[in-house]
Amino acid sequence: MAKKISAYAKNKQGEYILNQHKPSQLKKFYIWNVLKMKQESPEEYEKLTFYSTQADKQYRARMTPVKNGFFRYIENMKGGNNEDGDNESISHSTAISVLSEFSEITFVIGKKSYQLKFTEFFIEPRLQFENRNVYYPDLIGCFSSECDLSEKWNGKVAIEVAVNHKCEPKKIKDFFAHNIPIIEVTLTKKMIFLKEFQNESYDSKDVEKYYNFLKTIFKNQVYGKILSDPISANYYVEELKLKQMELNNII
Repeated sequence: MAKKISAYAKNKQGEYILNQHKPSQLKKFYIWNVLKMKQESPEEYEKLTFYSTQADKQYRARMTPVKNGFFRYIENMKGGNNEDGDNESISHSTAISVLSEFSEITFVIGKKSYQLKFTEFFIEPRLQFENRNVYYPDLIGCFSSECDLSEKWNGKVAIEVAVNHKCEPKKIKDFFAHNIPIIEVTLTKKMIFLKEFQNESYDSKDVEKYYNFLKTIFKNQVYGKILSDPISANYYVEELKLKQMELNNII
């Protein structure tokens, strides 16, 4: 059963609720706030219908809050990125939500650090290539033009969160062939939601605490690994110009 910590919502008129601070984005309803609303303001709660947060509207499905501290799908899930189980965990769902909320992330990859700035994120967008392979990356982040790797990677990157399951070689190969970079973020044992993995009981307060824990960690830096590292044509052109300038200065 897929467990999500946040959802979008429609009002009685069937319109998605917008983010008041960023009207171009939809408002995220977190499970701890929704359960509190259900208890304290049932009339407001009844006005809302909750939906999953996929980027493509046609793949969103109705969700319902569960008192244990997550949203679950009412009908069968319409699309998902992963058949191996990570997308069913609180750890996976929380990491995706937290990462998607940052406009700037410091990625530590090996011995290098990259300051990446994002204009927007797409959650689990559906990607279909000409070989008919279909994928739902956890996130696609669109860079601002002023950040590291933006030109090299043609303005975007796929971010995959690994809990128990790594990105498959076939997926990495397909993304590279279609000029889509991948950064994989692995949650270590110290970063997962232990109560879930130890089969202990938990509630929305525990989930909220875990969300804040991950947010504090990721705010400083995020350790990742580059799995797909394509180079855009424009980047090659600029690199050649720099090399030519260096040669001219030597001559």
